[in-house]
Amino acid sequence: MEKVVGFIGLGAMGSRMAKNLLKAGFQCIVYDVRKEAVDELARIGARPASSPEEVARKSDVILLSLPSSPHVEEVMLGPNGVLKGARPGSLVIDLSTIDPITTRRIYDEAKKRGVIFIDAPVSGGTWGAEAATLTIMVGAPSEEVFSRAKEVLQYLGKKIVHVGDVGHGQVIKLANNAMGCVNLFAAIEALLWAAKQGVNLEKALEVISESSGDSWALRNRIPRIIKRVFEPGFKTWLMHKDIGIFLKTATEIKMYTPFIALAYQFLQLAIANGYADEDWGSVAKLYEKLLNIELKLEGLTPPHPGVQGE
Repeated sequence: MEKVVGFIGLGAMGSRMAKNLLKAGFQCIVYDVRKEAVDELARIGARPASSPEEVARKSDVILLSLPSSPHVEEVMLGPNGVLKGARPGSLVIDLSTIDPITTRRIYDEAKKRGVIFIDAPVSGGTWGAEAATLTIMVGAPSEEVFSRAKEVLQYLGKKIVHVGDVGHGQVIKLANNAMGCVNLFAAIEALLWAAKQGVNLEKALEVISESSGDSWALRNRIPRIIKRVFEPGFKTWLMHKDIGIFLKTATEIKMYTPFIALAYQFLQLAIANGYADEDWGSVAKLYEKLLNIELKLEGLTPPHPGVQGE
C-alpha cells in the first residue's frame, strides 16, 4: 500500500478528499496556492510543501484536484512542477476534469521521464467528496496501474471503474456532465410548463419519477430547487467550464451537438446574471424570471422577493 501521498489543489473538493486520506492513515504532503488552505490541512496532520515540485519529490503517489486544463499543465509541466521533482515510477492521479487531449499530452511528457500520469475525474459533488462516496472514472494504460491507483482511490470513492486508456476517464466525465445538464434543463422546463397550467407538482413528480421522464436530475437537483437550496455542490462556472471543454472537443472531432451547445449558452446566461458561484441548479431562477412563476410543490405560485431582481 502506498504510504506517502501528495495532494495538490485544496479547494472545495480537494480539501475534503485530502482529509479522507489523512483519516485513512496516509502520510499526506499538500500544496495549494492559497496558504490558508494548506494551513487548514496542516492543523490535522498534513505536511505542507512550498511547490508542486516538492510534493512530487517527497511522495510515491501524487493526486491533483485543480480547476482547469491550464492549471494542470502548469502544475505538471511548469518550472516548479511535478515532473521536476517526481522520481521514476511515481504515479500521478489527476482527479480534475480537463480536456482529454491535454490529458494525453501530459501523459506522453510524463512517460518520457518514467512517471505514470493517469486521469481519474470524479462525480458526486462536495457531499460525495466529504463522505468518500464519489464515482471515479479512471483512464489508465493497464490493469496493473489501475490496481495501484485504486489502493488510494478506494478511500475517496464508492464506485471506482477502470474505463479505458488514459483520457477515457475525461471523455466519460464530460459526457456525463453534458447529459446531466440537458436532463436538468428539460426537467425544469417541463415542470414549469406543467405548473403554469395549474398542475399539482407533487403529483407530477410522483408520476414522472416512475415513468420515462425520470432522471438523476429529477430526483436529486429538482428537490433542491424546490427547497430553494442553491449552495454549491457543483458551481455554475465549473459546469460551464466542463461543457465548454465538451464543445471544444466536439469541434476538434467534427461532432454536431446542438442540445449541449444550447445548454452551454444557458449556463453562460446564468453566470451573467450573477449565479457563477451558486450551485448549477440556479439556472432554474432564469426560467422562473422569464415565466414569472416559481418551482414549488403547490404548483403555480408567484416568485418570492429573492428571485426577482437577483
